Amino acid sequence: MRVAIDTVLDGRDDRILRYEGGVLASESTDTDGDGIHDRFDRFDAKGYVETRDLDLDGDGVVDMRSTYRGGRLVERSIRDAGLVPGDS
Repeated sequence: MRVAIDTVLDGRDDRILRYEGGVLASESTDTDGDGIHDRFDRFDAKGYVETRDLDLDGDGVVDMRSTYRGGRLVERSIRDAGLVPGDS
């Protein structure tokens, strides 16, 4: 089942939840309000985030993937370090 939500009432679905067997399996989110979904989460059977993919520059390509186990970050891969804010 797919549930689309317009949280800011602008006529665009900024969150899309997908359920499999009555359990939340994934969610995509438009985090910056530009109409393009840029965060993609997949959940494990217990409801913890399993992977989080981020499109940081809005080009439709995943720039950063974080992998979790039991709700804890275990790995992060970054396609282009220049896109990630931080110390330089």
